[in-house]
Amino acid sequence: MPARQRWTPTGIDLHAGDAFAATAEGTIVTNASGSTASPQGVAPDCRVAGSVHIPFEAPQLPCWSLLGRIGPKGSVFEIGNRADLVATSSGQLFLGINDNFFGDNSGNWTARVTANSPPQSIAASDCVAAGNTHGFVRIVSDTGVFAEVSGAHKILAAAPGSLLQGSVTLQVVNGGPCFAIAPLIQTSSWGNHETSWALVSPNVSSGERSFTAQVSVRAPLEPGTYHILFAFQMETNGASVASATYWARNQNVWHDGNDIADFNSSQIRHAQQFGCAIDSYLTETGMQPAYIPADAITVVIGMP
Repeated sequence: MPARQRWTPTGIDLHAGDAFAATAEGTIVTNASGSTASPQGVAPDCRVAGSVHIPFEAPQLPCWSLLGRIGPKGSVFEIGNRADLVATSSGQLFLGINDNFFGDNSGNWTARVTANSPPQSIAASDCVAAGNTHGFVRIVSDTGVFAEVSGAHKILAAAPGSLLQGSVTLQVVNGGPCFAIAPLIQTSSWGNHETSWALVSPNVSSGERSFTAQVSVRAPLEPGTYHILFAFQMETNGASVASATYWARNQNVWHDGNDIADFNSSQIRHAQQFGCAIDSYLTETGMQPAYIPADAITVVIGMP
């Protein structure tokens, strides 16, 4: 969490009733005089700052503490060093700093969030519940800028235009027939989908294997939430997988809304939780739902 940014999107979508926990650590500089603060802030509230002309984000809470809100306009609540909470509304979780001027701040806090949804009826789009025996892709471990990404934590915060470089180890299970070719690809949700994908392996043979994807891409320049995706499918080439186009059409079709890079938030959530998702696949007779073994890293780009 950069100290100069009022609110930082986490890329974590919460639903009303979800239980979630947040922890934070680190020290930031909060003014030109060099005063510092931890995520706990300075109790009891912002009266400790004296008379100010610019109001604090939440003057009733400890000054220079870690705050949270669900949605960009949601009610502000206290997190501090740690908080166990239940979402009262639905939307993306944002983390912020209880300050009134951010231009003289410096440094970063490190925050970690885990969320658990209550048991719900199984959706028809759930690739596991729908009877998927095709296979799975699961992120296991990572290096480089992805070092903090793991199977349990698939979120990376990055600066606009920064180099995202490192390796991602994938556990891949192919439940398909041994004679079928199944390329494994990686692709980013930003840029030109036709050129942003790369081949991880030309073929994932039947059974369980580990693969290492070498990732080297420039982060987007615009703040927001993006994704780096990993997927395989039984196709003759990686471009057919990345474009979700059946090889028998003889020509890959891009930018038609069903590229792997076009996965929506529900598909990303399923891929990150189950290792697969359902996508509209372009066949000889038109769009058809298909199992896509996949996983994804959520990349959150903050303000420069």
